[in-house]
Amino acid sequence: MGGIVSPDAVKKARTGFSETGIGSGPFKIKAWEKSVKLTLERFDSYWGSQAKLDELIYRPIVDEQTRITELLAGGIQLVTDLPPDNIAQIKADSNLVYAELPGPHAWFLNFNLQSPPFNDLKVRQAVAHAINREAIITDLLKGTGTPLHSCIPEAFGSYYTPDVTRYAYDPEKAKALLAEAGIAEGTKIKFLVTESGSGMQSPKVMGEAIQADLAKVGIDAEITVLEWGAYLNVYNAGLDAGGYHLAQISWFYGADPGVVPQATLHSNNWPTNKGFNASYYANPRVDELLDTGLAERDPEKRKAIYHELQRIIADELPNLYFDSQIQTAAMAKNIQNFVLHPSFEQRYVDVTLG
Repeated sequence: MGGIVSPDAVKKARTGFSETGIGSGPFKIKAWEKSVKLTLERFDSYWGSQAKLDELIYRPIVDEQTRITELLAGGIQLVTDLPPDNIAQIKADSNLVYAELPGPHAWFLNFNLQSPPFNDLKVRQAVAHAINREAIITDLLKGTGTPLHSCIPEAFGSYYTPDVTRYAYDPEKAKALLAEAGIAEGTKIKFLVTESGSGMQSPKVMGEAIQADLAKVGIDAEITVLEWGAYLNVYNAGLDAGGYHLAQISWFYGADPGVVPQATLHSNNWPTNKGFNASYYANPRVDELLDTGLAERDPEKRKAIYHELQRIIADELPNLYFDSQIQTAAMAKNIQNFVLHPSFEQRYVDVTLG
């Protein structure tokens, strides 16, 4: 999203491009043990300011508590996307530094609009009323998210509008809508959940909380939990292809409010076209707004376009936008100049060890 790659490198590597490490950043790949660690070293021919660190090692640690244990033991020196339950502990530890920053992020649920029951708007509305969003953000995420009711996060300022349909927690209204839609109590759905993932916060416990809320209004959600890589393979193939009715996903929006909505809501971007519109949503007016919004350079006209877009999406509810993550990080005290970035990118060029 928004990156530029070398056409020659793509042609040369073909399907292996993602593993070649071709780029123009301040570090280059030294060694890569898949699923174990990625070691980068300073790229002395970098066009910009030289990195201060000689080496940078990434270690993928899926289990949240294992990450914290490693940090406390000194096995790693920096962790991002902290488990909410550990934030108070980290803040109280004099050997660690805690950081947080809001950003343009969205965590949301995809409804499969191709198949019953979520091809019925009333059923989607019922789910929206059935889920206790505030309780999940407060009790499970410990306030590390802010409620999101729109397809454009509040971090985008005037491009965001609060003037959209909202679905307050109301289990009785959810039950009434399900009854109107002819949905019998105990109706089963398949819910795709990941155990971890970039920007996914605490997806398993969030999924289980949503499952419990749906059970209270008579929907029996059967959860399938997959590792992030396997999850994306199933998700990107399309919910309908896998027989799933509901899924969870998150996106970092970067610097432009229109790029992620274009990728996830435009009818040209269905999974059958190798796109990311996992809900199979289609609305000609939305397509027009998305295309016009990306092309329009006048800020005031863009605002009007994206405000209309948000109102339509909130009314038609192809996705249930849930919250925007507040970035969190913990680091050893000797790490200097690491600053969380609004784009959620991790920038290490100025980082030093004191």
